[in-house]
Amino acid sequence: MKVFNLIYTKVSPDETPWRKTGFHTVFYPTALMSKEDIFEIEKKIHFSGAENFREKETVFFQSLQGQYHLIILHIRSLPEARDTFGRSGIFLCHGFIFPPESWRCATTPRFLFEQVKHTLFTSREEILSSPMVNRETGDIGPSEISGDSSDPDIPLLNTEFERKMAMLFNRLGNMKEKVPVVLFKGTPDRISAIINNTIAYVPDDLKISLGWDPAFETGNLAFYPLNILGFSHDRPMGGVNVMEINAETLSIPETAETAEFFLPRTPYEYWLSECPGEADSAEHIEKAFNLSLLLDADTHFARDELLTERSGFAVANQSRIKAVFFEKCQEILGEPITRYLENALTPESMLNMLIENFPFEILAREVEMLIFECNLTPKTVRIQKTDSLAASGSKRLGLIERIWNGEILKSGDVESLERGERTDLMRYLLCTEWSEADWTAELLRKDEKIFNNLLSSHDTGYAIKKILFGIIMKEKKFAKIREIILDEMLNQFKGFGVLREETGLTEILENLFIQGFPDERKMKKLTSWAKKTEPPADNFPYIKAFLFPRQGIPEIILENKSDRQRLVTCLIEYHKYKLRDFKSLGSDKYELLKIKELLKRNTVGGKIKRFLKRA
Repeated sequence: MKVFNLIYTKVSPDETPWRKTGFHTVFYPTALMSKEDIFEIEKKIHFSGAENFREKETVFFQSLQGQYHLIILHIRSLPEARDTFGRSGIFLCHGFIFPPESWRCATTPRFLFEQVKHTLFTSREEILSSPMVNRETGDIGPSEISGDSSDPDIPLLNTEFERKMAMLFNRLGNMKEKVPVVLFKGTPDRISAIINNTIAYVPDDLKISLGWDPAFETGNLAFYPLNILGFSHDRPMGGVNVMEINAETLSIPETAETAEFFLPRTPYEYWLSECPGEADSAEHIEKAFNLSLLLDADTHFARDELLTERSGFAVANQSRIKAVFFEKCQEILGEPITRYLENALTPESMLNMLIENFPFEILAREVEMLIFECNLTPKTVRIQKTDSLAASGSKRLGLIERIWNGEILKSGDVESLERGERTDLMRYLLCTEWSEADWTAELLRKDEKIFNNLLSSHDTGYAIKKILFGIIMKEKKFAKIREIILDEMLNQFKGFGVLREETGLTEILENLFIQGFPDERKMKKLTSWAKKTEPPADNFPYIKAFLFPRQGIPEIILENKSDRQRLVTCLIEYHKYKLRDFKSLGSDKYELLKIKELLKRNTVGGKIKRFLKRA
């Protein structure tokens, strides 16, 4: 690690290349710094002259040759030293200048200072005799420090006070005007410790706006360029817009004007406030800050420059993420569809979209999912740039665009889709205004498994039943018993066959009597319907037997014992058959006895029913 040096003190005129008598910069890296740079640094060198003062470190950042360098000025009193006139009050300022490749790897300035502390000059004589200095040109060579400049450990924010200090320093780093002076009261060591423990949580791009002097006794707040200062006993003079904090008792002024400085405002600060455990390294802090810039400054970064785990950041910044997402997305898709997307996506998903700058592939996938999940149609929402989204390669979105433009889909249009994709497309059609379109029914009859899945689904079953109902209504003779036909069609799992015209409605009715016997309500309705309807052809013997018996009962029914028994009951209960009517059916004595008993029970039962009805 290369560290540049700077020496500011008072020596006799013949010992300085500049032949000056007062305090001045005696040696500095002449290739790195200009006279103007030296002047800016000298403005920040303050020696209190307090009787008990021994040493301190003043820390700040300064741009040198277009790059921000960290500057640590170690200022120590030389109580035994005298100037050429024998006067005391001499001090020595040894400045360490760290280039960005060094300080950006360290979490705290304190860590870097500990790395170079052993190279400090402790007297003027030691400086003047050092081979590092050139007394002719005023140049001083750099120090080469072995080892890694990166600090593996970041100080933990263990107390509420430290967390508030982290918020305060981030706020100061963000401010461009009316920056208050933060004045700590306490020992220089205590003040420096507080600052070093919390400055690690300030991103590098904000650190460069900060600087501090922990021992500013006898100073004047009105003219000093640094805004974080400290004193032990004698408060510095002057100053407006000053925030005083006691570093010993850790007390913070609780006023309306100061309270806001300790509360989060930026996305980074909200993350730091709500997810402090995630701010466990300088890398995570910088990457979280980059995410903050993405939201607040529309600055884009490479993936490896941003947090990998973003859920905490997303939760901490839900409102901001939604606002930025809505603003950007509506420029692409328009406001209506963006409203739906905003409600459908999680904050983390929206953040990822912002990071990727709304790539059409991802955007198309999200829009497609939204259309299918919310059953969106042109009547509910319009989408800008649908052609661009369709060009993303989504087959289903391409089909949606065609439907929305009024085109009719054919079976060949959906053949290339996977079965799951076809199922989703059919579910969408059945749940929207296209559920009654003839071409929807045409697509539906191509896959029995999809048909059955959708028929059993709560959201699409009604639409399919409506299609089947429409088929029944087209055959007018079944209109009066449409509910029974539909009910039996579903019970017999014949809906797909009816849709494909492979199963007739008369066959459904025939199967009803083959498989069992309708309940009383259905049977009454069927017999009433049969009175006004022509009997079917001979190939439907069960219908003829149970609904049109007086026009001849087919032998196949009479020959089957089970069917014959069911038929006898039907004839007695619904067709008013008397004992004499059964003689023509070839009933033997034993059967006639049973029929007689049934007739008797039916008569008694009918009387009871009529009585209960009148009651």
